[in-house]
Amino acid sequence: MSALPDGFFSSVESEIESPWVNVPVKIAVLSIALYVAVEIVRWIAIWFWSSVSVRIERRAWSDGLVESAGKIGVDVRVPGWRSRIPRSIFQLPKKTPRRLFHYVRARRLVRMIPSRKFHAMATRRSRVSMLSELPMRAVRAVGKRPMVLGAAAFLVYDYERPRKLESDLDRFVSMLPKMAEQRTWIPVLILMVGVLAASRSSPLVDRVRARDEAAKDANRMLTELLARLRELQVAVVLCHDSLPSYRQAYFDNLCGPYEKRRAWSPAFGFERGFPFQMRILEKELDGSEFQRARAAIEAVNAQLHAIRDKGLSSVVIRMLSPVSAAFRDCGFHRELNFTGRQYGESNTSVFDFDWMLRRGENIERRVSRREVHEPPCRLDVTLVHEAYRLDDLILSSVLNEFRLERICRFLRKRIHGTTFTRLLGGAGAK
Repeated sequence: MSALPDGFFSSVESEIESPWVNVPVKIAVLSIALYVAVEIVRWIAIWFWSSVSVRIERRAWSDGLVESAGKIGVDVRVPGWRSRIPRSIFQLPKKTPRRLFHYVRARRLVRMIPSRKFHAMATRRSRVSMLSELPMRAVRAVGKRPMVLGAAAFLVYDYERPRKLESDLDRFVSMLPKMAEQRTWIPVLILMVGVLAASRSSPLVDRVRARDEAAKDANRMLTELLARLRELQVAVVLCHDSLPSYRQAYFDNLCGPYEKRRAWSPAFGFERGFPFQMRILEKELDGSEFQRARAAIEAVNAQLHAIRDKGLSSVVIRMLSPVSAAFRDCGFHRELNFTGRQYGESNTSVFDFDWMLRRGENIERRVSRREVHEPPCRLDVTLVHEAYRLDDLILSSVLNEFRLERICRFLRKRIHGTTFTRLLGGAGAK
């Protein structure tokens, strides 16, 4: 690895003979090369983070599962075909390795995700997502300009003075007592600080004071934001507790216009033997818990707009950098930035459960167009595909609950303090 910078240094020395010029050129060009390399590694870390956090419980697509059901002799064109899938492997007519493989895949059509398992799945996915952020944070810390410049300067120094680092450090340390005895450097340092402060376009004291005032205002508004986020968190938890009712109402609305006498469930498909009682999804999503969540979302957006209108968006985003990924995934960063939309218009929140109603209407229109050219039994297969897609969307919604909890936990530690910060505060007060 050292051959590459040595060859570069030799080429620079052959073009530029003066050491007062070629040394800064070496540092500048090497810093640019290191910065580009770190940026490439950072984008690789971002890709790794996003790919790992997409899905932990990765399952086969429902198209392949339906095809596997046909491979073991189940006629998927007959309504209620899933009830004909053998209950156990011993009921399979021919137990060849190929049919056993397709049987295992087809049984997954019956074992859809129970509502009680969404929380455990989101917990695992949240933990893996937090672990996958570590390489990106490490690359981000290494990619800062002081670190890149320091690394480039060290490489140039090692080339100019090979194997003399320890001796030079010992010489510098031995000079410190002599420098401390000489008082002449103190007024020189004070004079340099005074020249630096007076030569700026605005007084340095005013800039420091402005930064402190902005931090105080941002901390006060973050305290108010925490109260609104806590209310949103409670409302979202209540909404997720009603997920089984939402899921059943979702499929009732899809199959209701076409199957008046039968209800459809993700576990069994079309069920017979009882009168069909359709649950209206719009009424399900208009309950008290959903109204509470809607009011909490509006309160959070109003607080974010207040932070934005006071010009504190950049300060707040910098303060929330440890949880920036969760803050961005929850969509809160959009409310802090001015966009091309009209002032006061809010973006659709990820905590808004109206997406289920809008998606149901789109799928219903698609089914109605396909029903003209396809037999009615195809509706069951379409609902199977939609059940898998709906599980993914609900899992993402539950995962947002964990992201919201992570933001609230960080704000509580920042506002109330940790043991370390309380000890530092007590020591500073004394």
